[in-house]
Amino acid sequence: MKTKKKMSNVTYYSVMKNDSLIQPWTKSSREIVQTLKRDSQGILISLKGDSKVSLDDLIDIGKLSIYDQQTMDQFMNEKTCGDVYLDNAFTLIDDLEMKYGVKDSKYSFEIYLATALAKKMQISQKLSWILMTAFIATQSSKLADLVLDYPGDDWKQFDNSFFDKLLEKPYDPPFVEQGKHYVTYFKSELFEYNLVAKAFQDLNELRKINNNRLTLNKLQNQHSYELIRMSFELLKYFS
Repeated sequence: MKTKKKMSNVTYYSVMKNDSLIQPWTKSSREIVQTLKRDSQGILISLKGDSKVSLDDLIDIGKLSIYDQQTMDQFMNEKTCGDVYLDNAFTLIDDLEMKYGVKDSKYSFEIYLATALAKKMQISQKLSWILMTAFIATQSSKLADLVLDYPGDDWKQFDNSFFDKLLEKPYDPPFVEQGKHYVTYFKSELFEYNLVAKAFQDLNELRKINNNRLTLNKLQNQHSYELIRMSFELLKYFS
C-alpha cells in the first residue's frame, strides 16, 4: 500500500499600501523587511500554500494573511492608567534603576517590545513579567534575578524552572520537516507557557531586524508579524 505524500508548503510575502501591493510577491525576508522599514504605512501580507502550485494559481487558492503593523507612536499613545502590561513594564524599569543603577533607556527596546507582544497575546501578568525579564537577561545574564521581583502572589516553583529553560541557548526555534515549528519545553496542556516560549524565541528573532538577519518564516506567533515595523523603530529610537 502506497503512503500518501505530505504536502510541502511554501510562503510568499508582499507589502500592501493603500489597498495596492507595493512589493512583488517574494520568498525573501530581506526585501520585505527593508520595505517595511522604509515605509511606516506598509502592511505585511503573506500567501501560503502547496509548493507544487504556481504563484499565479496560489494567489487564487492559497491562504492569505494580513498583518497591520503597529508603530512605536501607536504603542506609546496607548499608555493608560491601570494597564497591567504597562504597569509591569514601569515596575521593571524602576527595579532596574533602583537595584542595578541602570537607566531606563538601556533596555527600553526589550521592555517595550516584550510588553507590546504580551499585550497582543493577552497573557497573564506573571507570564508577561517572565517574557520581559527573560528578554532582558539575554543581554545581561546578571539581570536574570529580576524575575524574582515579580510583584504578584501567584509565583510557583515551576515558574523558576520555566524561566531557566527559556534562557538555555540557543534561543532560535527548533525545526522539523517542512519548516514547521514544534515546542520542546513542556507538555501540551501548559498551553500559555508554550505560547510564551514561542514568543520569547520570536522576540530574539525580531531583534535581528537591526542587521537585516530577520527571517519571517521563523516567527511562530501571528502577533509577532505585526511588530516588525515597531521593532525597527524601537531599535532606532533607543540605540
